Amino acid sequence: KMTYLRYFSPKRESSFYGGVGLSWGGLITKTVEENTLFFGIIPTAVLGYEANRKDATWRSFFQLEVSQPALALTREGDSPRPLAEISVGLGY
Repeated sequence: KMTYLRYFSPKRESSFYGGVGLSWGGLITKTVEENTLFFGIIPTAVLGYEANRKDATWRSFFQLEVSQPALALTREGDSPRPLAEISVGLGY
């Protein structure tokens, strides 16, 4: 996965950010009615907030990603729907 992020206030202690990315991977969906398989390129849009960026020992972030599997190398069944993911992180 590669993502380009742009911080809205890069010189501040905390900042919102947004970006776009591409990943290479797969998705398998199994339901009662059908099974789908997707393997290929997945574009992603990212919005997030990073806190404690400068003087603190710990950094933290909250992030929302929305992905839409797009260019399939292998696909069985219908195209997958858009996916949303929420991430929360803490590090140093």
